[in-house]
Amino acid sequence: MKRFLSFLCFGIILCMLAFAGCSDNDWTEVQSITYSVNGETATYMSQICYYGTSEEIDQATYESAPKEQKKAVSDDIPIRYPKYESISINRKENISEAKERSGKTIFCVYLNIFGKPLKYMKETISEYKIQYVTVKFTDNGNLEIGYYNGQAHQTVRVLPTSYEITYFED
Repeated sequence: MKRFLSFLCFGIILCMLAFAGCSDNDWTEVQSITYSVNGETATYMSQICYYGTSEEIDQATYESAPKEQKKAVSDDIPIRYPKYESISINRKENISEAKERSGKTIFCVYLNIFGKPLKYMKETISEYKIQYVTVKFTDNGNLEIGYYNGQAHQTVRVLPTSYEITYFED
């Protein structure tokens, strides 16, 4: 009987620790959530949305730019603004980097899959916005998930057969 009670207490404590900060009616900002319903899987990730301008430049302009403003990007195609980047589990570091990049001009060389220059761009980030994925546990095991689809905030309510939540470290 003592073993049964100790296992029961251990289980209760483990559950309390696992769901700390995720009480009913509270939205919790998370790094990501992956869930399954009837064999279909979906993943939502928090991200930083950068707003700015970009213009194509020639190689000479890129070469004459200050070294600290140069960046090699291994994407095949330059992406126009807004740009989206996933936030890692260390969000303070990501936010600090976003603040540092805001208002600065960067000269980028976009490289093809062979590492050869494809295009040269001058980019200036004017501002950024954090787009958090939020999770709320509701009645009967349902989850409400708030996420961004581009610029639009959306909410979905699901009764998952399984889910995995990755929380921020800070």
